[in-house]
Amino acid sequence: MTQFVYVVDSSFPEAWTGFSRKAFASLDGFIRLCLTSAVMLCLEMW
Repeated sequence: MTQFVYVVDSSFPEAWTGFSRKAFASLDGFIRLCLTSAVMLCLEMW
């Protein structure tokens, strides 16, 4: 709750400036890991 107030309150203008491309810079490794885990889960259930 306190973190939400910190982000939304206008008295902290540098708290959160929104999304940027840097937030998605290393997303390819995470997606690769998710896809391999999903394939393993499907093969295990099949």
